[in-house]
Amino acid sequence: MPAPLAVAVAFHALLAGAPAGPAAAADRKVEQAAPLPTRAQCRADKAWRCSAAGCEAADEGLQAEHFELDARAGTLGACLYTDCYSGPARITREPGRPWQVTALGVVRSARPRHGVPPPGSAPFPLTVSVDLRTGRFTATWSHGPEGLQVDHGACQLGRR
Repeated sequence: MPAPLAVAVAFHALLAGAPAGPAAAADRKVEQAAPLPTRAQCRADKAWRCSAAGCEAADEGLQAEHFELDARAGTLGACLYTDCYSGPARITREPGRPWQVTALGVVRSARPRHGVPPPGSAPFPLTVSVDLRTGRFTATWSHGPEGLQVDHGACQLGRR
């Protein structure tokens, strides 16, 4: 016959909606110990151009926008219309939400040094935030005194 304390703990866990017993505790440890993905390859499904006057939908050309974040390597990148960009990033995670990763950096054309980037390929600041549990992301780019662009969408997550 189980000890009264063990029965009380199991009953409390059952009422709280959690599985009871040593196996359940071991399962929770494994869940918590599972490493989070470190890479995200993202595609926008919604975009907004924002200025001091407000934001308006910018859904033309979304199929040409692709964003990347590699938290382990500390890099981020984007392919936008006619050029791809990459660069080092400052990676931040909130201690209470380690699955929320944000990368901030200035990206430059990824073309070879001797290649000629198309017009409008100057370096620019890029921020990509990814929820590593759901794969949803937000990217901000095209920053300037007149405003910025905000893209939202989904990522394929992976480990290196």
